[in-house]
Order: sequence, then structure tokens, then C-alpha cells
Amino acid sequence: MDPTSDQRCTWSETRDASAIAATMLRGARRLGRPALAAAAALAGHSLSVRRLPRCDNAANLDGPIPAKLDDPEANAAVLAAWRARIQAARDAFAKHDAATAERELKAALEEAAHFGAQSAPVATSLLNLAQLYRRSKRYDEAEPLLRRAFTVLEMHAGPHNKVTLTALVDLAELQLERGAAAAAAETFDDALARLSTAEAQQAHGAAPLRSVRAGCLLRASQAEQRLGHSDRAESHLKEALALSEERWGADSPRLVAPCAELARLALAQRRFDEAATWCERARAVAQHPQQIARLGTLADQIAAAAAA
Repeated sequence: MDPTSDQRCTWSETRDASAIAATMLRGARRLGRPALAAAAALAGHSLSVRRLPRCDNAANLDGPIPAKLDDPEANAAVLAAWRARIQAARDAFAKHDAATAERELKAALEEAAHFGAQSAPVATSLLNLAQLYRRSKRYDEAEPLLRRAFTVLEMHAGPHNKVTLTALVDLAELQLERGAAAAAAETFDDALARLSTAEAQQAHGAAPLRSVRAGCLLRASQAEQRLGHSDRAESHLKEALALSEERWGADSPRLVAPCAELARLALAQRRFDEAATWCERARAVAQHPQQIARLGTLADQIAAAAAA
């Protein structure tokens, strides 16, 4: 994605595994003591787990739940080992050692298998490993992991929970990155419809959901542009801009991405005055030097095209 966007997928983004577990507790209660024990054990630990990234040789995650699942001491030991693997993967990636990061994340997934195939640790580990593969452009390996994580979250956290919806948006972004614009547009539409339902059902927690929606709209607009649906892309961008402005204010640098994309869209349609207006608005709130430089280049392109 263009550096003028603040919606990029980066290694520094985090998922809180305890938050994922907490959202899964309600569903776990309906499934009996083993699932509840797994979710509760994870929820009891404040684990900040990076969004990292398929595990061909992991333990049999679809097999029976281990007999020791109800043993608090055993659970704590497994969680500690799992957490250590995640931290080791972080450290390896910080050193640009992707091979070690992958090895540690696969081991973390094996540790997570202790709690069962549908547990919060497994969902988190799948997301982490998928993210690593995304960053390495190993899309064929990343997509099945994201789909599997989404299925687990949909079942236990609920189809309209924020963590579930974020995983669905991740899947759509991966499809877009691998060039499957039509599939991405369909997945984005699914996510947007679910977000609308979630906002209606969770009035008191709507603000974070609107931030997810803004990012989803921004990326969905790119899928629509690749499909030649300019009007739909523009509508998505304007809604994303309105949501970001509502949440962060008219002077927030978070407005750079939708404004810049609106400028590019207008330029492509030879609407030069509009393109210049959107570009200037983006430049007015840009703070990062790279953003400022790229917006300057965009302004020059608009001026040159208008003069030609």
C-alpha cells in the first residue's frame, strides 16, 4: 500500500491474546468445561501477541483434547512456553531472521494445540503465522491460515465481534495483495455488512468498529478501482474519510490516506481541480516526511496533467 496510508499492515501491529480469549468465553461456556478452561486460562494472562504469521508439521490440532486440559499448572506451563515462542519469533524478526521467526511460530502453534483446535491460543497463533507469510508474500500459505483463524473466531467470539471482523478484513487484504480483486471485493463486502450489524448491536462500542470500517473501506476502494468500479471506489473513500474525521478530527494525519486516494482517483478521471483540492487537503495534515514527499510528487503530477 502507498506510504501515504496509515492503514498499512505492519509487523508492529499487535493482537492481545487475552482480549481474544475474553471474547470467546461466552461461546466456550456453551461447549462445556474443556473449551471454557482453555479460554479462561488464556484470559487470565495479559499476553500482547504480535500479529505475526501455516504449520505443515504441527501437532494434530483436530485431535482429542489432552487429558491435562483441566490441570491449571499444566495449562500455565504450556502458556508460558507458548508465550516464549512468540517472543522468540518477535526477536528473530527484529533481526530480519524470518526463518527463525517462522520456526518459532510453528512451535507456538504446536504449543497452542494443547488447548484444542478451536481455542483462543490456536486462533491467535494462526493469525500470527499468517501475518509472517503475508509479509513474505507467501500468499498460498497464508490464506488457509487466515480462513481457519476466522472460522475459529466466528464460532467462538461470534460473527460480529471485532476480532472476528478484523480477521475477515485481513483475509480480504491478502486476497487484494495477491491480485484477486474480485474475491477481495466480495470479502470486503461481507466484512462491511457484518460491521453494519455489529455497530447496530453494540451501540456503546461503535467507535472502535468504525475505525475498523474506515480501514476496510479504504482497502475495499482499491479492489473496486482494479475492477473498474470508480463510482463505488469513490463512495468508499468518502465514507472512510468521514469516519476518520469523525473519530480523529479534521486535522488528523489519519486523513492523509483517504484524501490522497481521492486525489489519485480524480486524477485518473481527469478531474484535475478536484484532484488538486484533495491533494492539498492531504498535504495539510501530513506529518511523515515520506508522506509529504510523495504528496508533493502527486501534486506535480496533477499540475502537469492539467497543463498538458
